[in-house]
Amino acid sequence: MSRFIKIVLVLLILVPLGFSTKFYRGPLHGWVNNGAGDILYPIFWFLLVLLFFRKMSAKAAALLVFVFSSLIEITQLFHPLWLEALRRNFIARTILGSGFEWIDFFYYALGSALAVLLARCLSLLKD
Repeated sequence: MSRFIKIVLVLLILVPLGFSTKFYRGPLHGWVNNGAGDILYPIFWFLLVLLFFRKMSAKAAALLVFVFSSLIEITQLFHPLWLEALRRNFIARTILGSGFEWIDFFYYALGSALAVLLARCLSLLKD
Protein backbone atom coordinates (compact mmCIF):
# COMPACT_ATOMS: atom_id res chain seq x y z
CA MET A 1 0.00 0.00 0.00
CA SER A 2 1.40 3.42 -0.90
CA ARG A 3 2.42 5.98 1.69
CA PHE A 4 -0.22 8.40 0.41
CA ILE A 5 -3.02 5.82 0.80
CA LYS A 6 -1.85 4.89 4.31
CA ILE A 7 -1.86 8.53 5.42
CA VAL A 8 -5.30 9.17 3.89
CA LEU A 9 -6.72 6.06 5.59
CA VAL A 10 -5.34 7.10 8.97
CA LEU A 11 -6.76 10.60 8.46
CA LEU A 12 -10.16 9.10 7.59
CA ILE A 13 -10.13 7.37 10.98
CA LEU A 14 -8.50 10.21 12.91
CA VAL A 15 -10.80 13.06 11.85
CA PRO A 16 -14.09 11.50 13.04
CA LEU A 17 -12.32 10.22 16.17
CA GLY A 18 -11.05 13.73 16.92
CA PHE A 19 -14.48 15.31 16.41
CA SER A 20 -16.11 12.61 18.51
CA THR A 21 -13.99 13.62 21.51
CA LYS A 22 -16.02 16.85 21.63
CA PHE A 23 -19.30 14.91 21.99
CA TYR A 24 -18.22 12.05 24.26
CA ARG A 25 -20.27 11.78 27.50
CA GLY A 26 -19.02 8.56 29.13
CA PRO A 27 -16.46 7.98 31.90
CA LEU A 28 -13.72 10.63 32.05
CA HIS A 29 -15.71 12.77 29.63
CA GLY A 30 -14.07 15.94 30.94
CA TRP A 31 -10.61 14.71 30.00
CA VAL A 32 -11.76 13.17 26.70
CA ASN A 33 -13.55 16.41 25.71
CA ASN A 34 -10.57 18.59 26.58
CA GLY A 35 -7.40 16.45 26.56
CA ALA A 36 -7.78 13.61 24.08
CA GLY A 37 -8.49 15.96 21.20
CA ASP A 38 -5.37 17.95 22.10
CA ILE A 39 -3.33 14.78 21.61
CA LEU A 40 -5.05 13.88 18.33
CA TYR A 41 -4.76 17.46 17.00
CA PRO A 42 -0.97 17.40 16.38
CA ILE A 43 -1.18 13.87 14.98
CA PHE A 44 -3.61 15.18 12.35
CA TRP A 45 -1.35 18.09 11.42
CA PHE A 46 1.75 15.88 11.43
CA LEU A 47 0.12 13.54 8.92
CA LEU A 48 -0.85 16.48 6.71
CA VAL A 49 2.73 17.73 6.82
CA LEU A 50 3.96 14.27 5.79
CA LEU A 51 1.40 14.20 3.01
CA PHE A 52 2.40 17.54 1.48
CA PHE A 53 6.08 17.82 2.42
CA ARG A 54 7.42 14.40 1.53
CA LYS A 55 11.08 15.21 2.16
CA MET A 56 10.63 16.74 5.61
CA SER A 57 12.14 14.66 8.40
CA ALA A 58 9.94 13.28 11.15
CA LYS A 59 11.71 15.40 13.77
CA ALA A 60 11.25 18.58 11.74
CA ALA A 61 7.59 17.77 11.09
CA ALA A 62 6.94 17.01 14.76
CA LEU A 63 8.68 20.23 15.85
CA LEU A 64 6.79 22.28 13.26
CA VAL A 65 3.47 20.82 14.41
CA PHE A 66 4.29 21.35 18.09
CA VAL A 67 5.23 25.00 17.46
CA PHE A 68 2.13 25.54 15.28
CA SER A 69 -0.16 23.99 17.91
CA SER A 70 1.48 26.03 20.66
CA LEU A 71 1.05 29.25 18.71
CA ILE A 72 -2.63 28.43 18.20
CA GLU A 73 -2.89 27.86 21.96
CA ILE A 74 -1.32 31.25 22.66
CA THR A 75 -3.87 32.95 20.39
CA GLN A 76 -6.52 31.71 22.83
CA LEU A 77 -5.29 34.39 25.23
CA PHE A 78 -6.64 37.01 22.84
CA HIS A 79 -10.28 37.72 22.07
CA PRO A 80 -10.62 40.22 19.23
CA LEU A 81 -14.12 40.37 17.76
CA TRP A 82 -13.11 38.78 14.44
CA LEU A 83 -11.48 35.83 16.22
CA GLU A 84 -14.46 35.38 18.54
CA ALA A 85 -16.74 35.40 15.49
CA LEU A 86 -14.67 32.58 13.97
CA ARG A 87 -14.77 30.62 17.23
CA ARG A 88 -18.57 30.57 17.14
CA ASN A 89 -18.27 28.10 14.23
CA PHE A 90 -17.73 24.50 15.40
CA ILE A 91 -15.01 23.66 12.86
CA ALA A 92 -13.14 26.92 13.45
CA ARG A 93 -13.43 26.51 17.23
CA THR A 94 -12.08 22.96 16.89
CA ILE A 95 -9.05 24.24 14.98
CA LEU A 96 -8.50 27.51 16.88
CA GLY A 97 -9.65 26.46 20.35
CA SER A 98 -11.44 28.76 22.72
CA GLY A 99 -9.67 28.78 26.09
CA PHE A 100 -5.99 28.85 27.04
CA GLU A 101 -4.78 25.93 29.17
CA TRP A 102 -1.13 25.35 30.14
CA ILE A 103 -1.62 21.56 30.12
CA ASP A 104 -2.36 21.69 26.40
CA PHE A 105 1.34 22.23 25.67
CA PHE A 106 2.03 18.84 27.26
CA TYR A 107 -0.74 17.24 25.17
CA TYR A 108 0.67 18.81 21.99
CA ALA A 109 4.13 17.47 22.80
CA LEU A 110 2.70 14.03 23.55
CA GLY A 111 0.63 14.07 20.35
CA SER A 112 3.66 15.11 18.30
CA ALA A 113 5.73 12.27 19.77
CA LEU A 114 2.92 9.76 19.23
CA ALA A 115 2.60 10.97 15.64
CA VAL A 116 6.25 10.08 14.99
CA LEU A 117 5.74 6.69 16.62
CA LEU A 118 2.60 6.04 14.55
CA ALA A 119 4.39 7.08 11.38
CA ARG A 120 7.27 4.72 12.16
CA CYS A 121 4.89 1.84 12.91
CA LEU A 122 3.10 2.41 9.59
CA SER A 123 6.36 2.87 7.67
CA LEU A 124 5.43 6.39 6.61
CA LEU A 125 8.87 7.89 7.20
CA LYS A 126 11.82 8.04 4.90
CA ASP A 127 14.33 8.93 7.62
